[in-house]
Amino acid sequence: MIRPLLPLLVLLPALAFGHGGEDHSHEAAPAPATPLLPRFEAVSPDLELLGVLQGHTLTLYLDRWASNEPLPGAVIEIEGGERLLTAAAAGEPGTYRAEADWLDTPGSHNLTVTVRTGSLDDLLIGTLEVPAGEGMSADAPRDVRLWWMAGGGALLIIAAAALFIGRRRHGIPALLLLVFVAGPGADLYAHEGEVHDEAPPPPAAAGSAPSRLADGSLFVPKPSQRLLNLRTVLTATAPLVQSVELAGHVIPDPNASGTLQAGRAGRIVAGPKGLPHLGQAVRRGDTLASLEAVAETLDRSGQEAQLAELEGQLAIARARLERLRQLEGSVPQKEIDAAAVEVTSIERRHDALHAGLHRAERLTAPAGGVISASFVRVGQVVAAGETLFEIVDPQRLWVEAVAYQAELPAQIRGASVRLPDGSGVAARYLGAGTRLQQQAIPLQFALQAPLPPLAVDAKVVVYAQTGAGFDGLALPRSAVVKSDSGEEIVWIKAAAERYVPRPVTTQPLDGARVAVTRGLQPGERVVVQGAALLAQIR
Repeated sequence: MIRPLLPLLVLLPALAFGHGGEDHSHEAAPAPATPLLPRFEAVSPDLELLGVLQGHTLTLYLDRWASNEPLPGAVIEIEGGERLLTAAAAGEPGTYRAEADWLDTPGSHNLTVTVRTGSLDDLLIGTLEVPAGEGMSADAPRDVRLWWMAGGGALLIIAAAALFIGRRRHGIPALLLLVFVAGPGADLYAHEGEVHDEAPPPPAAAGSAPSRLADGSLFVPKPSQRLLNLRTVLTATAPLVQSVELAGHVIPDPNASGTLQAGRAGRIVAGPKGLPHLGQAVRRGDTLASLEAVAETLDRSGQEAQLAELEGQLAIARARLERLRQLEGSVPQKEIDAAAVEVTSIERRHDALHAGLHRAERLTAPAGGVISASFVRVGQVVAAGETLFEIVDPQRLWVEAVAYQAELPAQIRGASVRLPDGSGVAARYLGAGTRLQQQAIPLQFALQAPLPPLAVDAKVVVYAQTGAGFDGLALPRSAVVKSDSGEEIVWIKAAAERYVPRPVTTQPLDGARVAVTRGLQPGERVVVQGAALLAQIR
């Protein structure tokens, strides 16, 4: 009795839906990535405006064209056809929003934007392209399939009922088979315990994340540009001076620094305020510590014996002087004067020897500045000539560099220094030595104040200007980064949200800039702040 129903079962496989790992050869190709939200771009020599439409909300991003700096506090009016609306500031600098229910109509919208700021008024023109809808949502094919399944199931039930009327005796088993086959038909699209009745999650907002395009350029949405704080400069050709790069290190200015050494062997004693600490500011003549004399046991015994002998001689001389003064008038005056001179001489010898044994020597700062190094502890015994403190003026530092070209010292016309943190400082060329050091000529440069915190012996790079001039494009060093292949590149801003890598050839210019000799043209916008962050976008 079931055999008449078998032809009907052939209809069911056509209504089933594949799932992961099954044959999907007849399903539609995967849909492309969600397109960007409708947007338009309008530029002038001063301003760059990007508009993004989402629903009825038009978000505007206003920047300076040359620097990519957000421009807050502007009054923006948008005119399209016979409609006029005003955008309001959205809180973030350079961001404005306006509600326009007429802009989401599919088609081209020619817009005229008037921008007024405190320093300039500008008129911008752009076209907003709103694509037409697809006419059927992503769930529509599934809904159609559900209707086909429901209709097919109903036809099966009707056909089966017609058979059951004539064959009631065996109708119950056939009905059970029909319920088993047709009943699950409404859920043939789900398996593995899943129920797919819920709506799919909404897709991620289009254009919300930076990405690298197929041609190697970058798509960087405006919100991401604000987050990365990207800034650009407009390239221009200018006369530049050729420089030579030299390795060097920081040394203290010998006229504004000092080294305190022990003049004799002794024991360190703290001063009234204790021993100075590193970085402590001191003035010339300040007491840093005291030095008590120490001597070998044999030497000290001899000095103490000599001191005792002097004390005895002093007592005899004083007694003799006292007796002569009592006989004044009876003895010649010259004998009294000679006795007084003898007493004075013995007293001075006694005091000098006593001071050498017991008096502490004051150790004073030889120059003003800060304590750069300290090598003492309380109670430490030091030898004569041992270094105790080093004092450096942090605003008066020199750089010592080396050159391997004998003619270079005579060609130097100026200099700058790149510090370990990448910043640049102007320097003044002092002179060159006439004695080779490791087959190189020593050169000295004075760093120009004010100086950032800088350690003595820090490694730096000196850019000595030789006076040879050329025309080139100067860029901050932060604009040049390394690509994945190791070549030097800069990022060119090609559009409001598009950045293109450009290989370049550079040569050193000074501590803060490089000269681009190949790869750039005047009038291009180059990223000078945030270029290293752009290189990390994948």
